[in-house]
Order: sequence, then C-alpha cells, then structure tokens
Amino acid sequence: GRNHIEKTYKRPFKDKFIRSFLSMALSKSFNFKVVSILTQFVKPFKFFFPKKLREMISFMPTRFPKSTLRKMEIYQSKNKKKPVARVALLTGCVQKILSPQINDATIRLLTRHNIEVVVPKNIDCCGSLNHHLGKENIARETFKNNISIWYDEYLNNGLDAIISNTSGCGTTLKDYGFI
Repeated sequence: GRNHIEKTYKRPFKDKFIRSFLSMALSKSFNFKVVSILTQFVKPFKFFFPKKLREMISFMPTRFPKSTLRKMEIYQSKNKKKPVARVALLTGCVQKILSPQINDATIRLLTRHNIEVVVPKNIDCCGSLNHHLGKENIARETFKNNISIWYDEYLNNGLDAIISNTSGCGTTLKDYGFI
C-alpha cells in the first residue's frame, strides 16, 4: 500500500522533504549520529521549525550510551571448543546508536554459549525505514545487498542463522522473500 501511495499521491513539498531527510538520516547509522549531534545545537531554536520537526527534535536524546565491545566483524565464541553455531547479527541502523548495549548483550550472551557471531560491516540497515517511507527502490536495493552479503558469508564460511534483536528489523527480515 505504501508503494502505491508513494506512486499515486502528490505530497506537499514539505512532506517530501521531511521524508527524504528521514530516509537519508535514519537508514545510515553514521548519518543518524551526525544528525543527532547537530540536533543538540538546534534544540534551543526548535520553535522556529514546523510542528512535525519540533516534535522530532524533542525526541532526540541528548546523550548516547557507548558500546562496551570493540567493533569487530567476527566475535569468537568464548568456549575453546569448536562453536556449536555461527550466526549473522543484524545490529540495526538506529539501535546501533541509541541502544548499543542491546547488541553488546546479545553478542556476549551468544559467544558465552559457544556461538560465533558475525556482524558484516557492509550491512547497516535492514531497509524497513525506507520500505515504510514508501521508498521502494532504495529499500529493495538494501534488501538485495543484505541478502547477497549474508549468502556470500553462508557459502564461504557457513551460517546457521541470521538473527536480529531489533523488532522492526526482524519483522522486515521475515518479509524479505515476500517483498
């Protein structure tokens, strides 16, 4: 339905601009981090902005927790034995910035239970944000990119599962085949 609306409904310029900005800012964790820092400078002047933007500015936290784990592509299992499984973890584009402790806890739990965790560096977003914004082509390219990276990892090194601890991402991952 969203794709149909995007193709047939003529949005006002302001709505198009905001939706394009959200697509650019939210679907890349680096962009989101930059926008979050810039938002801190804008907060005192938010009354100059339209209501929708004022609300978004208000929601932006002033502090972000730091990850306690070193950023790596492969997290080895803590057990000295051969891992019982090898999984790819989708860490989420926004969650990576807002709540990195969730990913850290997931990685620590899995590695403690003798599971090797792969966090591919070229996967930043599952595509659901663009999918929900009706940006069908961008979302579809993200889906294809992710599937290709995971498939290559599966063929080259083996994967037992692709997991996500971000509810929106998990829902979209389940729909990749249908979409």
